[in-house]
Amino acid sequence: MRYTPALSAAELAGLLGLPGPTPEQTIVIEAPLHPALVVAGAGSGKTETMAARVVFLVANGLVRPDQILGLTFTRKAAAQLAQRVRRRLRALTQAGVPLLPAPPSSAGPDRSAHRPMDASVPRAGESAGEPVVSTYHAFGGRLISEYGALAGVESAATVLTPTAAWQLARRVVARWDGDLDADLSPDAVTERLLAISGSLADHLVEPADLERELDRILLSLQSAPPSPRQKSLLHSGLAKHVKPLQDRRWILPLVRAFRAAKQERGVIDFADQMQIAARLVAEHPGIGESLRDRYRVVLLDEYQDTGHAQRVLLRGVFGAGTLPTSRPGAGPPAAGTAALAAPPPLGHPVTAVGDPVQSIYSWRGASASNLPAFGRDFPLSDGRAAPTFTLLTSFRNPISVLTLANVASAPIRQPGPGTDLPAAAPGAGGGGAAVVGELRPAPSASAGTVRHGLFRTVADEDTWVAAEIAELWRAAGALPRDPGDLPDGSTSVKTSELPALPVGGTPPEPPTTAVLVRRRADMAGIAAALRQQGLPVEVVGLGGLIDEPEVADLIATLRVLVDPTAGAAALRILTGARWRLGPADLEALHRRAASLAGRVADAAGAVGRTSAVSAVRSALGELSEGEDIDAASLVDALADPGDAAAYSTEGHRRLSRLGAELDRLRARLQQPLAELVSDIERTIGVEIEVQLTGGAGRAHLDAFADVVAAVAATGAGPLELLDYVDAAAEREDGLSPGEVPAPAGQVQVLTVHAAKGLEWEIVAVPHLTAGVFPSGRGGTWFGDPSQLPPTLRGDRADLPAFDLPPGADQKELANRLADHVEAFREFRLTEERRLLYVALTRSERVLLLSGHHWGAGTSKPAGPSPFLTELAPVATEFGAPDAWEPTPTDCDSAPLVPRTSTWPYDPLGERRAFVEAGAARVLAALASAARPGHPASESRADLLTRPDAGSALTVAVDADQSDAAGSAVSAADPRGWRRDLTVLLAERAARQQPRIDVPLPSDLSVSRLVDLAEDPAAVAQRLRRPMPLAPSSQARRGQAFHSWLETFFRGDALVGLEELPGAEDRAVGADPDLSRLQDAFRRSDWAGRVPIDIEVPFSTRIAGTGVRGRIDAVFADPDGGITVVDWKTGAPPPSEHRDAGDVQLACYRLAMSELTGIPVELVRAVFHYVGSNRTVAPRRLLDAAGIGRLLASAVVTDAGEDTEADTEPDAGPPTPSAAHDEWDAGDRAGQSPWSA
Repeated sequence: MRYTPALSAAELAGLLGLPGPTPEQTIVIEAPLHPALVVAGAGSGKTETMAARVVFLVANGLVRPDQILGLTFTRKAAAQLAQRVRRRLRALTQAGVPLLPAPPSSAGPDRSAHRPMDASVPRAGESAGEPVVSTYHAFGGRLISEYGALAGVESAATVLTPTAAWQLARRVVARWDGDLDADLSPDAVTERLLAISGSLADHLVEPADLERELDRILLSLQSAPPSPRQKSLLHSGLAKHVKPLQDRRWILPLVRAFRAAKQERGVIDFADQMQIAARLVAEHPGIGESLRDRYRVVLLDEYQDTGHAQRVLLRGVFGAGTLPTSRPGAGPPAAGTAALAAPPPLGHPVTAVGDPVQSIYSWRGASASNLPAFGRDFPLSDGRAAPTFTLLTSFRNPISVLTLANVASAPIRQPGPGTDLPAAAPGAGGGGAAVVGELRPAPSASAGTVRHGLFRTVADEDTWVAAEIAELWRAAGALPRDPGDLPDGSTSVKTSELPALPVGGTPPEPPTTAVLVRRRADMAGIAAALRQQGLPVEVVGLGGLIDEPEVADLIATLRVLVDPTAGAAALRILTGARWRLGPADLEALHRRAASLAGRVADAAGAVGRTSAVSAVRSALGELSEGEDIDAASLVDALADPGDAAAYSTEGHRRLSRLGAELDRLRARLQQPLAELVSDIERTIGVEIEVQLTGGAGRAHLDAFADVVAAVAATGAGPLELLDYVDAAAEREDGLSPGEVPAPAGQVQVLTVHAAKGLEWEIVAVPHLTAGVFPSGRGGTWFGDPSQLPPTLRGDRADLPAFDLPPGADQKELANRLADHVEAFREFRLTEERRLLYVALTRSERVLLLSGHHWGAGTSKPAGPSPFLTELAPVATEFGAPDAWEPTPTDCDSAPLVPRTSTWPYDPLGERRAFVEAGAARVLAALASAARPGHPASESRADLLTRPDAGSALTVAVDADQSDAAGSAVSAADPRGWRRDLTVLLAERAARQQPRIDVPLPSDLSVSRLVDLAEDPAAVAQRLRRPMPLAPSSQARRGQAFHSWLETFFRGDALVGLEELPGAEDRAVGADPDLSRLQDAFRRSDWAGRVPIDIEVPFSTRIAGTGVRGRIDAVFADPDGGITVVDWKTGAPPPSEHRDAGDVQLACYRLAMSELTGIPVELVRAVFHYVGSNRTVAPRRLLDAAGIGRLLASAVVTDAGEDTEADTEPDAGPPTPSAAHDEWDAGDRAGQSPWSA
């Protein structure tokens, strides 16, 4: 039977008001339902094409939305794709196109491969759902949660963060009592353990396999006969490789111990997810059958960045089955794999989208060979290789930029070793090998601008890049023509200060701009040059959360409180913006520390400035080399600074205040960890500082509060938190900073790796210098103990060949290994070239390329890299170089660039006089508040919140107000009672304040919205200070019931829980309440109905706020509407709390209306209380405007007043007495209060 789609891709675009697809996009969108590979070049519109493909399939009734699975790498990319698809489907429904199958027709072209899935398309009134879009690792995690018990993995196994995994591995290393044939620190052993463990998981290799292969290689090297005239026992070309191979050998027992530790604790790490999921699919073919039935169409995004374990998993589920094992040293197949002798049915509709020229993540396990292998991994139903389509028209890059990009990519677009690229036919192809074509400019592409140059020093180069960008901004009217035109003589320009356009007075938008560097170490220099030109700069990814100043100060204070040897942390505090201790006082403090440690202090009398600076440098040197418990401790000296005469008057005052502050905090070390960190934040004044400097600091502190809460949930204390922070500095680049919206109109500085998938109008790619870009750090697997031998890697066919011919003597083997090492270096260079291609193709209009001879601190000139030398002649076709410095001669010496700065750093600078004047006013007000006879009702907190005091709050950062007030009234209040009373009254007033003014995040969960309706003040407290939730048996029972209910409705479990080994043992301790809930549900009318969907995740926007949640079940109603049901395992709440709970149903109702396109009036929502068999239906639910009013009323501006009391009666939720109807157990199944 032939079937012609009712709507073509062009017709659908017209209905949706979108530009029509290009011919090559049309081929992809309308491709038949069979496997296909799409090679999509940079900027070719692949995301839009994928979304259009989904809409085409759904609109023509070929598949339901919820039968489509989309996988990509990041949550952001998954959310963007899901949002785009959802928006298109909603527009399609609004255009009057039903999401139902079109009738078969024989008219039109042959589309026999298109067959509507009649049995699975929803009938009238059923929900079409929405596509499932997630990350690859989340998909693996979902398989583990559903089927993990089959592999002995708990379905709710915790996935360790990289930091938590490092801590566990470090604990394994610390407790290891076996021999380690290595002269490494425990931290270095831990790093090596994690690296080799991750590599084993990425390539699905067991430790025993690696052990056998290493023994085989070592035996071949050590037993080879010596070459003629060889004097040494082992040839030097072989001996240098023996130690790295042995280093892999001794780490394997620790790898096994680490695996056992994870299994004992019921946890897995990131790499385990794909390994376990792949093993599950290989050993249990029924899993693949279930997933193929659930997801009729699969889209795989960025497929060139998938790793071997991901390839095996996806091939096993949706392709030709598991890969055969044919590598040296491999052990017997795992139990159960024999069942896969019969491969799964071929031809499942899988579309992979990727670009082999943008495969840049091999360092994290990605395999460039996965893309060319797709046609064989996912063959057509008749066994032929899947076809390849191409999208090679760039809608992003101008002609000049595309010309350079094609030149850069030419060597890797040609077939050859390490570049086994797939077919690239313009239409449907046969899957054979062919050359990937060049990117073509769009018909409307401009010529673009390319500027390039080679400079003497890196400083000269950075200055040129910054000046070029500044001139481009000035040409756009986004920067003053002369730096002297900047307001108030400042050295940077803000968007609000940009010159206005003549039309309408609207400030111009600066062109989007980025500087892409190969190394993070180069970010600071280029950022400084940009700021020197008056450009606003955002450095992306230079440091992590713990490097943010607010968080770093907080951590330093905590470290000083609990670690008497934390001299480096003490030095940060002393020389920081708050205390600013000078060199002479620091030298005196260091001598005091030496004295306390029993060391002989310097007997010199007066200390001049030069000797003081030398002493500080000496102290810094000692700190950088590490301290021991017997060494001079600045922390001890802070507690006992000694004779005041040794310091300046101001220095001793600051040291005394800091010491007293630390003493007070130490007295409160026993409080819960989250409260302790909050206490430190308030004490050191950072809480006030972030209020004055915008939202970024507050976001970082809140992100750190989340980390503290997670650590505290394990029962850890301050020392464990600091251990976690130290581990995070190594494993996660210091943890992810808080989410801060990037301000518009800034030059972004980031690495090329971080730039993938992004685009800017102006892009600069500096430092195309030998040893920098391409990087000179790429080594071979021999020198990297974390890498597996090529013979064990899943992508070994893509790597330089490694073989040791039998019978060869040692010299012949040494030559063979030398050739292999050189081939491996060339292989690494190929990835650097891909990275260059990614950098070039980020530009929409202007591209700047440059290099230099002399780097910072280098003793020899480097010169231009091969990339710059290769691109320069082509760039010259579009304009002569701005500079091309000749190669330095042997007589030239490295230029010295002096760098100076003022220390201690003054954060206020020229503003200090004004701030100190305001500080004096505030201190005077505080002193007068504490005098006898002052009205007690106007507490210190009241004074600080008075309108006339707001401008002077900066002083709180630099002064401890309690001490200041106390010292001002010491004569009238010698024992400090009045001061203490004032503080206590202020604390009581703060506790009694019913609301806390806390900005709501832009994204909320439904449960958080419910809490907001019931108790806004409590939500504010939790937002500001997340605290771990106490374990709850009721919560565990609820989770267990929902898991059981999902199995009850799905009915697709391969093995029942009661059939698993040991089930009888677990049943002994079963929860009787859970059994009663299950029995009660079986007696309810809902048990006899079939839901059209269960466990429906959603993320939508209501009243401008992102709302996310998960809907328990959706049932169809006879009138074409639907009913959303939320299962409740507890008792119904009192009537006064029902309104807040109804917010949950209101959100579910709005979300389902958006997901399905069903009018909101036909979407009902109810609670079903399982234990009492009662279904409660609110008679009236909030609409989007009502949710908006709830959000608006949540932030109060009048302390002590409840703003909801003034709300109009019809503006909020209905009153409890008339708000709910109740369904009795005797109500007719399938009937709702609205359908009677």
